[in-house]
Amino acid sequence: MDAISFIEEIRAKEKLKDKEDFEYRGQTDEATVQEYENRLGVHFPKDYRNLVLKYGYVRITTEYITGISEDPYFNVLSKTEKCRKMRAKAGLSELPQNGIVLSNYAGGGEYVLVCDNIGIRDTVVLCVDSKRGKAVKAWPSFFSFLRDRMTSQRHLL
Repeated sequence: MDAISFIEEIRAKEKLKDKEDFEYRGQTDEATVQEYENRLGVHFPKDYRNLVLKYGYVRITTEYITGISEDPYFNVLSKTEKCRKMRAKAGLSELPQNGIVLSNYAGGGEYVLVCDNIGIRDTVVLCVDSKRGKAVKAWPSFFSFLRDRMTSQRHLL
């Protein structure tokens, strides 16, 4: 199963209503994705890239994954740039090399996708402010993170 199939499965099982329970921007073109990759200095891994191409960004009830959006809250570029500046001001450790912010951690911090810059391997780490911005948890792939986050408060699988 891939990220798109998984999200579609959640939408079907939970009968999510667009805009109310399931929010997204809509399809994004390859040129826009490449522009974001260039500005962030990364190459998105396959599952994340496919999610961004199909949806732009995704919010399912209270959980979200940043991507391409006019809303800075859901925009991976503005979220990552803001985080990089904030961490420097606050004296926190820098984001992991090739890291982009997927979403905020409610306890203070960020979920960060670490891209391998060839789009094959990926890891997601939770960087917590109370630990000076260091990673305290990791997922072996974007898909494992997505599955964990989107099912953590659900009883789907």
